[in-house]
Amino acid sequence: MLNFLKIFINIILFYISYKKVNYTYKILTFDTSELSNFDNDDDKIVFSIYGHTSYVDALYFLYMLYKNNNINMKILASKKYECYYPKIICEYIHFINGNTSNLVINKHLGLFIEGSRKKENFIKSGFKYIAINNNAKIVYGIINFRKNKLELSEKIDNNLSNEILLEKLIIFLKEKEANDYAIYPKSCSMIKFKTSDTKL
Repeated sequence: MLNFLKIFINIILFYISYKKVNYTYKILTFDTSELSNFDNDDDKIVFSIYGHTSYVDALYFLYMLYKNNNINMKILASKKYECYYPKIICEYIHFINGNTSNLVINKHLGLFIEGSRKKENFIKSGFKYIAINNNAKIVYGIINFRKNKLELSEKIDNNLSNEILLEKLIIFLKEKEANDYAIYPKSCSMIKFKTSDTKL
């Protein structure tokens, strides 16, 4: 199964390289060492990744799962893209069609909090409610393209107010530039919820 996942990723990487956007070496050497801090973690964790502006981000995510197959995690993806994934890979992915508020997770879940690659005036708050409904912690993360490394925050309680939750994301990103964590920096969504005035 894991070998098939690696083959699938490499086929896509070859296609990307052919299209003159060479991420092959970067993804195959992607540093996911910070994820090992959660190998034996008893808490459920919703890994909430910011900076999703390209479909290449999903390849980093899939390769992260391949390199850390001992961690019980699924990634969240829109059901409309299910047809693009081989069936054998779908066990690593939880496909959703609409609202995620009542989603039940067995262990860890990884998702892009924007919910879209295009620039939006807000980020989705679904990650917070998934964490609340599953008594899970929240961990913010980015794919740092400059360092070629997955960077993660400390664990965050799910019962914080929207303003404090967003403030923690802003602090996590404070020393970074948008082009560190986004392939298309101008497409980064604003860090605010629909019901909050806190923004970046």
